Amino acid sequence: MIINLVLDLVSAVVSAVDALLPSFTMPSWLTSGTLIPSDVSNYIGEGLHIISPFFPSAVLAEIFVGILTMLPFVAAYTVAQWVYRHIPTIAGFGPGAG
Repeated sequence: MIINLVLDLVSAVVSAVDALLPSFTMPSWLTSGTLIPSDVSNYIGEGLHIISPFFPSAVLAEIFVGILTMLPFVAAYTVAQWVYRHIPTIAGFGPGAG
């Protein structure tokens, strides 16, 4: 009974946050298969089928998506650190280069 109450509370919070986020539908030109030619997708599928006994293609796809997801954050962090290190020291305040 208490567990159901906690789960309902968590579900209500998640639903409220989800309602605040924008929602969209995929355009038909993106889902119809015309964006990537079928020959290219067949070639990629054949390549993944060949290596799947040694390295599962689902794991390869998840790693690829994870790297592409993290790449913008790593780049933003690098740029922010570069900007922070190049702030001059004024009147004894700031990181300065020395």
